[in-house]
Amino acid sequence: MTEAERDARGRFLPGNRCAKGNPHAKKVQQLRSTLMRSVTGSELRSIIKSLLAKAAGGDVHAAKLILDRTLGPPVALDLEERISRLEEVLENLRCTWNRECEGSNG
Repeated sequence: MTEAERDARGRFLPGNRCAKGNPHAKKVQQLRSTLMRSVTGSELRSIIKSLLAKAAGGDVHAAKLILDRTLGPPVALDLEERISRLEEVLENLRCTWNRECEGSNG
């Protein structure tokens, strides 16, 4: 792709084959609109109550869906990095404590 295929802001210029966007976006929007018009608030509450009951009954998929939608998806933690940082803190505390103990004994 050449510089001439984009404008000053980095957007595709008209006529670029990549500038067409998502071909399914309009259809997806129509389906979402239809769904929003079809489901009432009381029906949605009923669905949520059913999902909560399944989760409370041990349905892991229902629980995951509820937790992901309310708390957000789980965040990956770099446990090795966190352990290394904790080990450094402990080592610094150990060194500090040893210096204090050496100073009081001598």
